[in-house]
Amino acid sequence: MFNIVKNRPTALLAAALTSIASIAPSAVADNQVPFSDVDFALADWSLTNYGNTDATATQNVNGFSGTCRRVVHPLSGSASIRAFHKYLPASATLDPANGGVVSIDFSIKAKFINGVGIVGHSIGLALEQGGIAYYAAGLTTGVSGNWVTRSANYTASSFVRFDGQPGTPDLSTSGAPISFGFVTINNGGSNINQIVHYDDLVITAHRNTLVMGDTEFALTDWSVTPFTTGSGGTPTAIQLTTGGNPIPCRRVTHAMNAGTTTLRVFHKYLPASGTILPSQGAIDRIEMSLDARFVSGVGSTGHSIGIALEQGGIAYFSSGQTTGTGNTWVTRQSAWLAAADFTRFDGLVGTPDFSTAGAPIQLGYRTATSNSGGGAFSQVVNYDNWSVRVHFVPCTSDLTSDGAVDDTDFVLFATAYDILDCADPSMPSGCPADVNGDGFVDDTDFVQFSQAYDALECP
Repeated sequence: MFNIVKNRPTALLAAALTSIASIAPSAVADNQVPFSDVDFALADWSLTNYGNTDATATQNVNGFSGTCRRVVHPLSGSASIRAFHKYLPASATLDPANGGVVSIDFSIKAKFINGVGIVGHSIGLALEQGGIAYYAAGLTTGVSGNWVTRSANYTASSFVRFDGQPGTPDLSTSGAPISFGFVTINNGGSNINQIVHYDDLVITAHRNTLVMGDTEFALTDWSVTPFTTGSGGTPTAIQLTTGGNPIPCRRVTHAMNAGTTTLRVFHKYLPASGTILPSQGAIDRIEMSLDARFVSGVGSTGHSIGIALEQGGIAYFSSGQTTGTGNTWVTRQSAWLAAADFTRFDGLVGTPDFSTAGAPIQLGYRTATSNSGGGAFSQVVNYDNWSVRVHFVPCTSDLTSDGAVDDTDFVLFATAYDILDCADPSMPSGCPADVNGDGFVDDTDFVQFSQAYDALECP
C-alpha cells in the first residue's frame, strides 16, 4: 500500500495562515432552497402588526384544497395595516452561511371573500433577519372572489423595513439566518373591512441563479426590432388585456411578404431589472420559459421562438422551439444555453461575452417566421409568462458567495488549509476551500485562491 502525502505549506506560510483565527464552517449548498405551506395551521404562524389598526388571522376550512389562512383587515378613516405573517417552523429558516442568495421566488393563492375596494389586500414576500422584519409588496389579491395565484421574484434591493428605517436584508453568506412569510397591507378608507383567504404558499431561494420575467407585457416595457432576409416582412406587437394565460398577454403578428423571406424579431425587455451587469458575475448559462397560443395564420409550425439578448449594441438569438398551431396555450422551455449557443441577428460572426469583462446584457426573446417562395400571409400568436433564469459561474475562491474574494474568504481558507484533508470530520461541510476539487486543501489550491484574493475577485 502506498501512502499519499500531499505537499504542505512552508513553515512561514503555514504560520501566516494559521495565525488567522478559525471560523465556523461554511459551504455553498444547492442552487434552490424551497419552503412551502398548504395547511396554515395557526401554531405554525405568528402575526405582527405595524400599522395603527390590527389585522387578525385564523385557520379556515375553505381553502383552495383543504385548510387556508383567513386574514381580516378592519379599516376605517385614516387607519392603515401592515401585517407580517411569519412562518415559524425551524425547517423554514434559511441560513445564508450555506450559500449566498441571489433572488427569491414568492407564490401564494388568494381569494377575496368580502369587503369594498378594487384591489383587495396588497401582498408580497416578507422575512425576518437579525430581529428586523422586511417586506417586498407590489402584488394585489384583487376582488374577483375567485382563487388567483400571485407570484413575483425579489432581490435584496426589493425589500424595505417594516419599521420604516433604512436598510435591506443581507442575502450574502455574511447575513444572519432568515425566517420567511408574507405581508398583507391596506391603507385608509371608510369602513372597508376586507377578508381574504390565503393558501399554497411557496417560497424558493435561489443561490447563484437570477430569475426575471414578465406576465403583464405592457407595451412600454418592450421594444420590437425586425431583422429580415429576402423580400421581408413586418412584425407588430400589442398588449391584450384579456385572453392571456391567465389575463393580459402580448399579441405578435408576423405579416410576411410573398417570396423567399425570413423575418426574425427581437423583443427586448426594457426595464432595468432585465439587464445583467458584469458585476453580478460571469454567466454560465441562460434558460427561458414562454407560454404561447397560436391564434391564426397558415403553416404547420407557427412562430419559431428562442432566447434573445443585446450586448454592446449587438443583438443575438438562440435556436429554439416552435409554438405549433393548436390554438391552445403551450409552454415552451428552452435548454440551458451557453454563449456559444447564440448567433448574431445581423448574420455576422460572433457570440456574446458572458464573462465579467463583457458589457451589460439586456434580455428578451426572439420570434421568427420563414416563407419559402409562397404568397403573402400572416401569423398571429399570443405570448404570456416570459421567464428567464440566469445561472452564474460559481466562483470557487469566493468561499462566502458574497461576490468578492476578501479577508473573510481568507480566514475560511486558512482554517481548511490547516486541516488539509476534505475527509477530515473537522473540515467545513462541503470542503469549499478545495478549489481544484481533488479532495485536499493544499498548495495547489492556495496558488489559485491567492490569485483571486490578490485581485479581490475571481480571475
